[in-house]
Amino acid sequence: MDYSFETGVYRPPSEGGSSSLLLRVTRNCPWNNCTFCGMYKGKRFSKRPPDEVKGDIDAIAGIARSLGAIPSDEPSIAPGKKTVESLLKEIPSLGSSIGLGMVLEWIHSGMKTAFLQDANSLIIETDELVEILLYLRKTFSSIERVTSYARARTLSKKSLEHLKAVKRAGLDRLHVGLETGDPELLKAVGKVFRMKTRCSQAPRPRKQVFNYRNIGCPDLEEKGSLSNTPKIPLRLLTL
Repeated sequence: MDYSFETGVYRPPSEGGSSSLLLRVTRNCPWNNCTFCGMYKGKRFSKRPPDEVKGDIDAIAGIARSLGAIPSDEPSIAPGKKTVESLLKEIPSLGSSIGLGMVLEWIHSGMKTAFLQDANSLIIETDELVEILLYLRKTFSSIERVTSYARARTLSKKSLEHLKAVKRAGLDRLHVGLETGDPELLKAVGKVFRMKTRCSQAPRPRKQVFNYRNIGCPDLEEKGSLSNTPKIPLRLLTL
């Protein structure tokens, strides 16, 4: 069994610290021009093929089975420290994996939530995202919520039918970066929309599809107009 898998670094704070499974669907950010964000600077964006992502799911499931966290047809050692030590002895390379600690924390937390990395998972083809989500949910029946970052422009290009298909496949929540309500400041920091454009591009019925979390940037708000920001989430969700 190949236990190697790929994972990124970033996820929203609301994903409960280390309690969410981090599943890398894309690498880095397709826009990557925001001056206030250094998360993916100097790194090239790419989409991961569904079979590659499903291979990661299989690897993580293999670890979970070895630790007794999910049922297995093969005999396994009882969960606990001895099991982890046995797994590391069997596969020493896991000891240097940045993802192993994440998986152990996820198992310890009940395996209830997952986050699709990196900055904009909805940019991949809808049928590919649906394939990944269905496989994830089938493999880990304990998952109660799946979340992802998304760009407003990407959402605007997805039809309502595609968004509903992704929702049915198992994506529950989206984090969309608004950053600030000051249109001049948005332009200055590399955001492509003026606020009027951004609001008009928000899919009108999308509030009926996903649970949304709008991301603000306090450092920018100190420089911009605080009075504009509280109005934006409501405008985005009711257009």
